[in-house]
Amino acid sequence: MMFKKIWSQYNDFAEAAAGKTDQYEVKDIHYWQRRIYIAFTIYFIPFSFIALIPGVWMSIKSKMFFIAGGDIAAVVIIAVVVFDHRVSLDFKKIFVVIILYLVAIMLISTLGLFGPGVIYLYALTIFSVVMISTKMAYWTILLHFITCLCFGLIIACQPFNSPLFLHNTVGSWIAFSSNLIFLSIISVVLISKTINGLESTILSENQLAKSLQNETREKDILNKQLAGSETYFRSLFMLNPLPMWVFDRETLKVLEVNEAALKGYGYTRDEFLRLSVMDIRQNHDLAAVHKKINNIILNGNKVPATAIHYDKNHMPFPVDVQHNMIYYKGQQAILGIAKNISEEVKYTNAIKAQNNKLRKIAIIQSHLVRAPLARIMGLIGLLKISGGKPADPETLDYLDQSAHELDGVIRRIVSNTDDFKEIENLFPGNES
Repeated sequence: MMFKKIWSQYNDFAEAAAGKTDQYEVKDIHYWQRRIYIAFTIYFIPFSFIALIPGVWMSIKSKMFFIAGGDIAAVVIIAVVVFDHRVSLDFKKIFVVIILYLVAIMLISTLGLFGPGVIYLYALTIFSVVMISTKMAYWTILLHFITCLCFGLIIACQPFNSPLFLHNTVGSWIAFSSNLIFLSIISVVLISKTINGLESTILSENQLAKSLQNETREKDILNKQLAGSETYFRSLFMLNPLPMWVFDRETLKVLEVNEAALKGYGYTRDEFLRLSVMDIRQNHDLAAVHKKINNIILNGNKVPATAIHYDKNHMPFPVDVQHNMIYYKGQQAILGIAKNISEEVKYTNAIKAQNNKLRKIAIIQSHLVRAPLARIMGLIGLLKISGGKPADPETLDYLDQSAHELDGVIRRIVSNTDDFKEIENLFPGNES
């Protein structure tokens, strides 16, 4: 339990030294290269003792103190640098490559091909391609070539004593060097192809994830807008004081109805939803209704009309109707709006009756009043001509008859005027 706690604290310390990885929005290849480096940082120090202790022991036993000191110094220097918070991550990676490369050269020059130096050379190539970049890996291969070339020249010239000369000839060294470079190139190519493929997959999946997130976000916005629109529509529809209903464009069946329509037509909601629009437009041509609906759909605008509708008790009443095409629950439908114009029709008919009365008055004024009035005026003229003689009885009779006719016409005018007052009393809010 204690070891687990210590290891957890060590992991936290190593990750903090390597730098945080939460700044990466996308877990691309750079993110994983940093994660692999963090793993290297975590495991390098404790597991380096697996190689360090036997190596140092054998070096000291063989009196190769230079190798023992070099191994210890390499581990210490690497530990100091990789755990230093002030050093950048890129510098740490390159620094580790350089130190391990120097260790590899030291081991090859002192122990020859049978030492771990050759393994370090090959491992550095893998380290570079996995944790740094493919470009850096190819630079290490170029460095391998230069190093092998230099060692080949040293083997050929033998300027100092070394196990490298005892066990290798120029030919064997060339064979070893070519195999090392070959394996390094193959490894870099294969690993880089794998990394590039993984990176492409990661980026594609990330792009797909972003597209899905954007699409989901847009759908959420649209759903919220749709919910708001539906709420607004239902409020505008249900609370509208005018009778409104939605019906199917093909079957003409009522799909939705508001409270004003239920109140105006006398049906319950269930009863109204079992109706078709033909039930409130009795004796109406079905083909004409479909033709009007097609006209609404083609024109895309409202089509006002006057019609006779029937309520639940089959009582007719005139309405002004407007139809509009809408989408209701994902299907094309027709919105009908009806206004009961019974009062308007009643008022219009009263106006027509008033106009007829006025027309009669005009006739009375132009014909009936003028005739007795003309006779009276003529008889008065005759009386003036008589010069004060007693009036002719026949003339007086004509005068009396004309006066009575004129009185009767005036009475008829007064009677028609009283009819106008009755019409005004029917519609006190309107002015004739």
